[in-house]
Amino acid sequence: MLSGKNISFIYEDAVQPSLEHVDMEVGKGQLLVITGKSGCGKTTISRIVNGLIPELYEGELEGHCLLDGTETIDQPIYQLSRRVGSVFQNPKTQFFTTDVRSELAFPLENMGMERETISKRMDQVTALFGIERLLDRSMFSLSGGEKQMIAIASSCMANPELLVLDEPSSNLDVEAIEELTAILGKLKALGLTILVIEHRLYYLRDLADRFLVIRDGQVAGTFTPESMAAISPEEREQLGLRALVLPEPHNADSPVSATVTATGRSESSLRVTNLSFSYDHGQTPAVQIDDLTVSNQQITGIIGRNGAGKSTLANLLTGLHKAEHGSEFFLNGKRQSTRELIENSYMVFQDVNYQLFCESVRKELLLGARRPELLDDVTSELDLDGLLDRHPNTLSGGEKQRVAIAAAIMADKHLVILDEPTSGLDLYHMNQVTRAIRYMQDRGTIILIISHDEEFLRQTCQRFLTFRQGRLVTDQNSMESLIGAL
Repeated sequence: MLSGKNISFIYEDAVQPSLEHVDMEVGKGQLLVITGKSGCGKTTISRIVNGLIPELYEGELEGHCLLDGTETIDQPIYQLSRRVGSVFQNPKTQFFTTDVRSELAFPLENMGMERETISKRMDQVTALFGIERLLDRSMFSLSGGEKQMIAIASSCMANPELLVLDEPSSNLDVEAIEELTAILGKLKALGLTILVIEHRLYYLRDLADRFLVIRDGQVAGTFTPESMAAISPEEREQLGLRALVLPEPHNADSPVSATVTATGRSESSLRVTNLSFSYDHGQTPAVQIDDLTVSNQQITGIIGRNGAGKSTLANLLTGLHKAEHGSEFFLNGKRQSTRELIENSYMVFQDVNYQLFCESVRKELLLGARRPELLDDVTSELDLDGLLDRHPNTLSGGEKQRVAIAAAIMADKHLVILDEPTSGLDLYHMNQVTRAIRYMQDRGTIILIISHDEEFLRQTCQRFLTFRQGRLVTDQNSMESLIGAL
């Protein structure tokens, strides 16, 4: 169905090729997972398959990418897009309308199909995906999981032969990942060929027919699920591969296994009391907390399903939202105004594209840095040395994430909140993020982490706050009983 033969590609003005002599095969109705370290060339493969190379990304392409025997490069992009559905790492970048019904209809309207045909296909797709309840919703009101599901459904409206998904689980909670797994199983059973580019592998172990591992632009190996599961921990770490089966809590074999609560540093704390916030005054509060204190003695994970109020809480603690009257914040005992919260905190957004502004990584890290002398240490710690003169927009999703975290360290604020910091990261760089977070903690920073990444949370945090409908429902030092809340 899809065949790649001796594919090589180098982006225009790049020094090193992104792909070298890549071969791959995936048959009709099969699911191929492409994985490997961040920046290894996975997304470049997807761009060749769906025609974005050479349509949008110029460079030198060699070899053959064949879809049912036809070269993808020889097909006009409008024609190829009917055969290949694509779901990008950030689904928001591919939405064209403001409501779900219009978004689903858009691909077929763009092809000039009749209204009756569009309506019939929409009924089929919404029933398959179980999203009838979302049809009249605004795109802006959807959770991350719902947006991901709409992006996939929209890509299936034209009934493609091949579906390409880039990091589809990166911002999803456990429940949404289970829904994603179920829908991929349904699509595969219907005969759709699926190509998944992914770091998180555990949810794909029963769906994948093969795993293609890329290292430095070359094929490091092709594995069946059985042979993938048999890879030794040492080889898995070398290849930068996440676990195919999630580790037990507090896995002692992890290279960055969880540390005990810190006691050797001067304590710094942030306390909030009577915290309340509503997006529409008079409505049910999006966040309501009576009394909560977090400190630098523990790295705190904030968990809960999409829409539980986690990101809203982060915006309140960093002054990006103004809490309702009566809410109070105290940093080391001193009452904080909204302006002081902004000055004393730093937020690493879930979508880091919103906070990368400069024309080079070096300038990005030095912008607003209180400790510019840390540049060499921080870039070395986060493997950014070779990216300092690159424009942030040319980086992979994982590389952008590490740049944002490095900027947070150099800003040297009292409080740092990271929203899904391992989105798009491989094992190696996930471990780097854990070490960087501990580096910040050792400097006395109060650290809160919002994440659905169970593998990352287990090895990084010592305290777990679970939120449901804007309320704090559990506060524990173990993940053992919290898995259903992720």
